[in-house]
Parts: sequence; C-alpha cells; structure tokens
Amino acid sequence: MALNIVPTLILVVILYVRSKTFKIDLLNLNSLSINQVLYSFCVSIVGFSILSRISAIFLTVPAQQAIPKTPIMYIYAVLFSPVVEELLFRKFLLIKIEKHLNWWAAASISSIIFALLHFNSIGFIGYIFIGLVWCYYYRKSDNILVPIFSHFIFNYLAILSQSIKG
Repeated sequence: MALNIVPTLILVVILYVRSKTFKIDLLNLNSLSINQVLYSFCVSIVGFSILSRISAIFLTVPAQQAIPKTPIMYIYAVLFSPVVEELLFRKFLLIKIEKHLNWWAAASISSIIFALLHFNSIGFIGYIFIGLVWCYYYRKSDNILVPIFSHFIFNYLAILSQSIKG
C-alpha cells in the first residue's frame, strides 16, 4: 500500500526542486477538447483490457493482499493520482527526456517508468500502452488536462468495475 504514494513523493520532490521553472497551467480549459479526452480514454481502456488479458494468459502471479477499500483510497485513485501521475510522467518527465531523445523514445521511457511504478506484472504491458496513448494525446492537444481527464475516467471505471465484482 505504501508503494501507491511513490509517484506522489517523486512529484513533490520535483516541484520543490524546480518550483520556479515548472509551470503548471491547469486552468487552460479553453483549449480542452472533450473529443480528445473521450478518444484517449476509449483507446486506452480497450488496449489496456486486451493487453492485460493476453498477459494474464502467459503470467501466473501469486495472490496479493487486497488494498484496503477505504474512502481515502478511492479519492486518491480517482482524483489525486491522475493529476499527480500525469504531471509527473507527461508534463515533467516526457518533456525533460524529449530534450535529449526523439519523441517516441521519450514517450516510451516515460510510459515504461509509469508502468513500473504501478507494480502490476499482469497489467505491465497495458500500462505501457496507456502511457503511450496519454503521451500521444498530450502531445496532440498540447494540454495536460486531456490525459488527466482521461486518466480520471479510466481510474473511476476501474474502481467501479472492481466494486461491482466485489
């Protein structure tokens, strides 16, 4: 459970160190495209589902302890985590790596790190895929809100489906 806060801690350190040069324009609602949010969500959920199912066929994972289903975990997963992760992996890391490598290499590295920090071997390839999708839509829209809102929807529906399953 403590591993879930790793991206948050990393972002706090980055923001502290780079507070003067790291500009976050979260209120850029004028250029937000609902179509891009929905497209990026649809592509990411379909791709993640397919890739995770394929991975599950080839990987056997020992049973893990269930994460406690407390209200704060739902709030963290649906509201806080998408903002933190998108700022960290798209707004900061992708842009920093892209200064040294081409866009595809930067997006791939950012997405692999994103997948690694989810600590989920079955979903690893799926997380890389959605990381790449959200990198693409961030680049296409030039608005961090597109991947943030897509991530909100993705996490909300993931939690909703887990709640329904029981």
